[in-house]
Amino acid sequence: MQKVLTHWRHIVYSFCGLKLLTMLFPGWGTGIGGDFLSWTIGANLVLHSISTGKFPPLSTYGVYLGIEIILAPFYWLWTILPVEHPSVNLASLDQRTIPAISLIFLMKIPIFLFDIVTLILLMRIVRHLSNSEQKSIAAGLTWFVNPYNFYILYFFGAMDIIPLAIFLLALNFELDGRWFRCGIAAILSSLLRIFALAVYPFFIPLMKTKSSGTNLILGTAIPVALAIGVLYLSGDTLATVFNIPAQEFWLLEFLGFNVLGVQFVRWSPVLVIFQLYVVARFWRWDTNIIYLASVSLLALLLGATLYGGEAQHFLWVCPLLSACVAMRPEDSWIYSLTFFTALISPTVNPFYVWTPEPIVLDTFLAGAFYAMKAVYLVRLNFWNMRSRL
Repeated sequence: MQKVLTHWRHIVYSFCGLKLLTMLFPGWGTGIGGDFLSWTIGANLVLHSISTGKFPPLSTYGVYLGIEIILAPFYWLWTILPVEHPSVNLASLDQRTIPAISLIFLMKIPIFLFDIVTLILLMRIVRHLSNSEQKSIAAGLTWFVNPYNFYILYFFGAMDIIPLAIFLLALNFELDGRWFRCGIAAILSSLLRIFALAVYPFFIPLMKTKSSGTNLILGTAIPVALAIGVLYLSGDTLATVFNIPAQEFWLLEFLGFNVLGVQFVRWSPVLVIFQLYVVARFWRWDTNIIYLASVSLLALLLGATLYGGEAQHFLWVCPLLSACVAMRPEDSWIYSLTFFTALISPTVNPFYVWTPEPIVLDTFLAGAFYAMKAVYLVRLNFWNMRSRL
């Protein structure tokens, strides 16, 4: 292990080369027909809207708009290449032609760049918390070479890595005591992808002064105000925001099932609020943001229904758990089992192709992944409990 940590840069460089090579080819299974294809088509539409002099309206693009605006320049680079530019669909991207390969590579560049940013920010967080260079390196490597992360990013094409990196930047600002910048980064990440909102209340136990809360609120207000301004400039109103769940019904999946049959009481918020109570009532005062963020996101994903609890959304917890296992290597077994069940879960690998009894096997694999998330949540709570309750 010591030798691995000593030569960690060579390992990172080697995986960078492997990932760059992977970017030349479409993924298999859901890779090219799933998130990657959807994001590419969205970037194309956003670029077309901008080229006509119109700001893309939220009412048209919904919750995807922010990330698709970030992706649009990479799609534009493809349009100026001296190659043919066929229409973007499953058939055209699945071909091994120069236009298809060049588009796939360019659209994966943001994934690669923010993957490296995540590595750097994660190592900085662990170095700050543990004052150990070796633990910092261990956290970075368990993120960067993790087969699950490799698959979700470079084969499935999850662009969540963009807001995830911004979220880790917010955690870095919190550790530096820069609450104003933390608020800006945390809400910006939430505007791009809603997950970070679940962590926001868990900043409260870390605020030691009134100025911390004030600065966090002020930092939060800036991106929100700018987003509202852009919303009206594009011709939409706040009513558009409130109508999004009706258009993107899958957002309700993250709220989970009804509790005791009550229509407006959902399981995920109950779990997150209960977890916040456990933190305030039973956790130690010196608990750090990594543990707080980990339990908040695990509670959110445990409460979500099938779509919300899919393995692709587990990406948000991955760098946090890499930090956890680096700081407590004695629990590497639970880390390994959790990611093993994530990698073989039916929402990542369609095992129904291999077995005549897909329902039984899929249910078992999904249950195993769910169970390991629950075990990790319980374990994290025990790590941080006060010695005397």
